[in-house]
Amino acid sequence: DNMHIALLVGVANKVYWVDIANGFPYVRPLALDSADTIDHPFVSTKLARGRKQLPNGSGHRDVVIVQHRFHASAGNAHWDCDDWVENYYFEPTPVKFSVFDTMLEKQYDCTANTGPFLTGLRFNMWTADGGIALRDDNAFSMSSGGGGACAAGAGTG
Repeated sequence: DNMHIALLVGVANKVYWVDIANGFPYVRPLALDSADTIDHPFVSTKLARGRKQLPNGSGHRDVVIVQHRFHASAGNAHWDCDDWVENYYFEPTPVKFSVFDTMLEKQYDCTANTGPFLTGLRFNMWTADGGIALRDDNAFSMSSGGGGACAAGAGTG
């Protein structure tokens, strides 16, 4: 029920993970079979292989885990750590778009309390060395040379 939509794209016999809607600076695709890291002043991102227990506890499934490491120098003081943390995971198998129907319906249902998209403001614009983000009454801008700065609200969200 807690789903996220990302794309797997095949180019020249390689499969790439592409996520343009998660609100983080994924400024380029990552190959599924690569140990590459997307390094950005706000957050670094990498893919890791893992196993998750099936909901009924009857076994495990192989997954790809999207991991983040946040940077305090970018105004992430409450997130900063040297450890990689899980943002979400997925099974690298094709699905029909209809799998996401329930999630998409809840996203726009004011009574379901399943997200900020009808009751709050979310905007992100990232470049390779910085970006801006708006979260309700908080604004954040940063660049690789200057760190982060907050405006409007009391914090970085």
